Amino acid sequence: MKPASAPTVGEVLDAVEAAIARGEIARAERWLAEVQAAAPLHPRGYHLAAFIHRAAGKPGPAIDQLRRSLVLHPNNPVAASQIGVLLRDRNDLAQALEAQIHANRLAPGHPDLLYNLANIQFDVSRFAEAKKALAQALNHAPLDQDSHRLLARIRLGLRDLPGAETSAQCSVILAPGSTNAYITASTVAWENDERTLAWRRISRSLLTNPLTSDGLANRVRQALENGRDWDAITTSRRAVLASPANLSHVLDHAGAVLAGDGRLCDSWKWALCLSRMDPGIFGTLTVFRDVRLEELFNPEKRPPALAFRLPDNRAPAATENHPFLLTVRNATVLPRSQTVLTADGALLHDGISPPLFPTGLHPGNTVFHRTPRGQAVARKINPALKVKEAVLLGVGSGGNYYHWLIDYLLRLYTLSMHEASQTASAPLLVSDDCPAPILELAGLLEIGKDRLTIVPRDAPCLVETLHVPAMPSLAPPFLADALGWIRTRLSGAFAESSGGERVYFDRRGAKQRQLLNADAVESLLAGQGFHISTPAPDSIRKQIAAVSQARTIVSVHGAALANMIFAPAGCEIVELSYPGAPAHLGILARALGHGYKSITCSAIPVAGLRPGRWNLIAPISELSSALQPRRAQ
Repeated sequence: MKPASAPTVGEVLDAVEAAIARGEIARAERWLAEVQAAAPLHPRGYHLAAFIHRAAGKPGPAIDQLRRSLVLHPNNPVAASQIGVLLRDRNDLAQALEAQIHANRLAPGHPDLLYNLANIQFDVSRFAEAKKALAQALNHAPLDQDSHRLLARIRLGLRDLPGAETSAQCSVILAPGSTNAYITASTVAWENDERTLAWRRISRSLLTNPLTSDGLANRVRQALENGRDWDAITTSRRAVLASPANLSHVLDHAGAVLAGDGRLCDSWKWALCLSRMDPGIFGTLTVFRDVRLEELFNPEKRPPALAFRLPDNRAPAATENHPFLLTVRNATVLPRSQTVLTADGALLHDGISPPLFPTGLHPGNTVFHRTPRGQAVARKINPALKVKEAVLLGVGSGGNYYHWLIDYLLRLYTLSMHEASQTASAPLLVSDDCPAPILELAGLLEIGKDRLTIVPRDAPCLVETLHVPAMPSLAPPFLADALGWIRTRLSGAFAESSGGERVYFDRRGAKQRQLLNADAVESLLAGQGFHISTPAPDSIRKQIAAVSQARTIVSVHGAALANMIFAPAGCEIVELSYPGAPAHLGILARALGHGYKSITCSAIPVAGLRPGRWNLIAPISELSSALQPRRAQ
């Protein structure tokens, strides 16, 4: 048998290149070392050595190998262009541009080299030159999806939005399975203010590659802008899990969720944990210190920007609920979360979501009625609006009726306890998403429109002198006192009644928590004399009239049950709830002196909705039993 001949240098280099393509870097490096020992001046060996170094994350040695190749073949345009690519990876953009210009002089009209040149020109914001270079590349390779995708980004830089959309569509058509094509197309749609299309495209990109870094980053940002906090949180966590060692990756994803506009969420724990590994990565972020209630009573710990007052008839006892008033100098009010940032780095988080248990205001709680959360991380915010003086009534919440009625409006009670101070007549800060019924209710409480300072819901606002009344906690007696104060001032509005003594609030047409057996529920209730009412989103008088004579109110968990504050004391509240639902409606009912029953419904998952917003099926027999009159003892 004739012995097998030894492989040639070219064959071994082919095997090295194949091993690099398979990701077998150690094997490729070993084979290449054998070839270079036998043929140390082979130019292809330098190229492959550069690929190996680049795969290992060593751009410096990779550039050195390519420069040695250029010593042997100084007119090699591919080597010159690859040096430019590596310099770009290293963020040495000036030298990268020089290298790409040199490569294109050596081989004018080569589509790959023109693409690399356009890429670096785009990076240095030479959009017109990049477009010209890419047009030449597309003349030679008109079906190259990468070129169309880059052209879309270049046209965005030139603010040619229709042209960018055309190029983005071309890249998707040419490569319908390309993750990057959909990411770019999503960015273009977002810039065109086509948010639904942008969301659909970024979701499609994650179907093709669920763990791609850019796709996850874009989905987080879009989720935040669309107010889809839950999507932002889950996507950021997926990003962290996909690349736990990449700290800059965490900064882009978890960091964006932390406080793009002041909304703080649990994802900051990931970032803080990783920041201990590399604290320098948070150079672009600021860590603010939460101010806890106990610090307000201690002048040595109280931030200097805060002035703290209690009513004359209240003492700062540790177990008492405190209707206190803060005055903050040069405060920035962040949208949606109502977080207040002081000029000296203190963070006062007066969240819109009440805790799930009646803790009240006591030492150890974060101002005002939130459970302790430790440090909070936020991006530095540049205020978009300046106000001289104001009282923080309500900013943000997406127009949620419950939070405006039960959280924000009850601050007026706290304010009433400080009537002797100038804050009694100060303007009230209200965001432009305040529901119409709440503005109407303010009028019933004798607060004129001229006293309201309307600010954009999404704009950080700087207030030179900001007065912040504490929101009532969920523990008596503060909440009961505040609710009683509101009811006393609305006594004239209770004369009209349209709902009768038994009222059911339906949720037909709601986007979430619909009753799938609503017909059966309504049939049962109609047979027992219930008036079926749809909450009026445009009128507080209609909402008051619906329950002003009610002895029993039945409703699915939701904002409609906030109207129980307008019902007579002793009203029976029957909440159609779901597994894991928060308990604040029961606490509210008891503070008003109402009876309260909770009936747990079956939750039916709905695509795109998180738990708590799923559709429900009410247990008819249990509801029927709950509505039976109480037997005499």
